[in-house]
Amino acid sequence: MTTLTGSRPPLALLVFGSVLSSTLLIPGLRPYMAHWAPGSESAVHAFLALGLLGAVAVSPFVGKLARTLRSSARLATVAAMLDAVLLGGLALGGDVRLLFALRIAQGALNLTVLSVLLGAAPAGDRNRVGSQYGLLGAAIMLGVALGAPLGTVCLRFGVTGPIVTGAFVELSVALLIPYAKLEEPSRLARTVPLAALPWLPMLWVFAERLAVGLFVVTFALHAKECLMLTDAGYGAAISAFMVPFVLAVYPAGRLSDRFGAPFVASLALGLYGSCWIALAGAGQTLVLPMMLLLGVASAAIFAAGLRESATSRDVTLRIASMSALNSAGSLGMLVGTASAGILSAVLRSYGAESDAVHELIFRIAGVAELAAAFGTITVVLVLQRATRLVRS
Repeated sequence: MTTLTGSRPPLALLVFGSVLSSTLLIPGLRPYMAHWAPGSESAVHAFLALGLLGAVAVSPFVGKLARTLRSSARLATVAAMLDAVLLGGLALGGDVRLLFALRIAQGALNLTVLSVLLGAAPAGDRNRVGSQYGLLGAAIMLGVALGAPLGTVCLRFGVTGPIVTGAFVELSVALLIPYAKLEEPSRLARTVPLAALPWLPMLWVFAERLAVGLFVVTFALHAKECLMLTDAGYGAAISAFMVPFVLAVYPAGRLSDRFGAPFVASLALGLYGSCWIALAGAGQTLVLPMMLLLGVASAAIFAAGLRESATSRDVTLRIASMSALNSAGSLGMLVGTASAGILSAVLRSYGAESDAVHELIFRIAGVAELAAAFGTITVVLVLQRATRLVRS
């Protein structure tokens, strides 16, 4: 049977390209929206949020589409082509309301492509699912990590440079998908029941991305206003988070195979939450070590989520599970970003100092991760007890 690494072209390359086509846009959002909605800071935030909203909204339908079309490759190819077309439409610009509508649809299509590529990945050794999906998880995070620097380079060609480049990247993905040997849904594929979705992994990834959403803008402000980091120091801190995230996903996937995804996720969530709480009171000297640990823990959570969502032999269920997992991540990012902005505005209106606001947000992120870890342990213990009772 074809393995992930035996696909031609490598499936990880297609996953990387699809993610990159979207993350290339991030550094160009401000100048792009400044061109079409001058003077409106909220338009920048709305553009980013609407892409996440589209990803969340399409999640319930991806598995159904795969089941209806009976072809993973056809669904992924069509979605990628439409994604590229919509990116081209965004590059043309126009009325802000139209751009927002295109952005919602583009976010939905991009998640569809990624979910199908992950869910229909050719099956290999079922005892090495974590290792196999660790490679794909690393490809996702590499696309996230390289999106900002490559998008910045593309800005040299104008405010639409990153969008046009993203469109060509996604079009290339669409053209290569038919050669990736994706698994196809069975002709007997049935509707995916809600109970079959990976609810526990969805909790892990939601919590992990919630913390990232709380962190993104807050840390940028905290680094400059409170830690007095230079631009180079801030860049080093972000790199200290992203590099281990990319490098640690594969080994974390192998650990999930060996010790079980719930164990790895619980341990990682506990470490993740503790580090967020510690970051609240960390000075300059402790920022880099904290960011390194956060990157490793985040990678382990993501790898465990991928592994636990890919255990079914039913392709339709795997696609639906990956769609739900990606949707949970998008929702976490959306809620985290919005919550940080709202909380910061409210606290500042009452005269709170910047450092107090930032530290509170970091602590909230930490408590959320610890709560997810406790919830996971509780669920696992309850299931184990129920299993013993049934056997007895």
